Amino acid sequence: DWSAMGAVNHVASYRDLNQTRIGSWTTFDTQIRYAPARGPLADTVLAFNVRNLFDRDPPLYDAPEGVGYDAANADVMGRHLSLQLIRRW
Repeated sequence: DWSAMGAVNHVASYRDLNQTRIGSWTTFDTQIRYAPARGPLADTVLAFNVRNLFDRDPPLYDAPEGVGYDAANADVMGRHLSLQLIRRW
């Protein structure tokens, strides 16, 4: 009935079109999920999710847009927690 999942997300360092180096970035995600197969909660899933578990900031990048990070390859959201409830009818 219980399961757990973990994921590692990695963007290696790279250079933009102007040859400016942008550092690498690694984050970790996890999920704990409860989905009973029988009983009154059958067909119900409850999941607790954590994105960017260690709250890593993206590498600094002096973007032309003035945002300070590469929005195409990074996320400034920080640690993000969510609780998900799914019920099949």
